[in-house]
Amino acid sequence: MQVGDKDGHGRYGIIDEDTAGLLCHECGRRFKHLATHISLGHKISVADYRDRHGLHASKPLVAKTVSSKMRDSWGKHAA
Repeated sequence: MQVGDKDGHGRYGIIDEDTAGLLCHECGRRFKHLATHISLGHKISVADYRDRHGLHASKPLVAKTVSSKMRDSWGKHAA
């Protein structure tokens, strides 16, 4: 499979994000915390999900808005 090929509800190797969250390749729903949904909702490990759908381990499976809030919170506590 090549990056960009149709893969379940998404595209292989691509994390699709919009204002509603990250698209789950398995079910087509969107989530702010995709990693939590994958493990609890589909009962597969995040590593297996990444492998199935060609997603690099360095790409976060959390929405940018959540990631930004977490980063801001960590910065306040580190100071």
